[in-house]
Amino acid sequence: FPSHDIRTQGFQNDGISVTNTDYFEFQLSANAGYSMSLSSIDARFDGTSTFYAASGVTMQFAYSTNGTAFTLLGSPLVTTNSGSISAVDLSGVSELQNLAPATTVTFRYYASGQTPTGGWGFQSSVAGQYGLSVGGAVVSVSAPAITSSLTASATEGQAFSYTITSSGGAATYAASPLPSGL
Repeated sequence: FPSHDIRTQGFQNDGISVTNTDYFEFQLSANAGYSMSLSSIDARFDGTSTFYAASGVTMQFAYSTNGTAFTLLGSPLVTTNSGSISAVDLSGVSELQNLAPATTVTFRYYASGQTPTGGWGFQSSVAGQYGLSVGGAVVSVSAPAITSSLTASATEGQAFSYTITSSGGAATYAASPLPSGL
């Protein structure tokens, strides 16, 4: 394997299930004040031939927004060669759209191969090419709507004054005296 791989050993030949304890895990979260929407997971794989030999490697991603309840994404992919590529569309997964600020999404990658000792993992054949990437957007959460109130007072022959209060603070403005006879 080239030096820019993430290689995992210990995936079992036990099928794909969120109850399995053999997985690769990573987490994503946006900073406070930002919302996150995820669109895709793209991955390139490689491994030892003893792991992907016929009948191949079965693999699938799962996600959780609470760190404990995981949901498998799509259908399992089966491959019988190294250099496999997987693309998972996340744009239709409503739970992964417009996530509240600081929400952590945990992803797990499950693989089931032919031997428990074979190596399998994310691979990039050249520097600068990602073995694993997640697409999406992080946007600033909009400021709350401005609430304002107006207090006005006037006395004949005196200056008209008013105060505007908003979520951004308060300001007081003065106008010309009101004309007599109003």
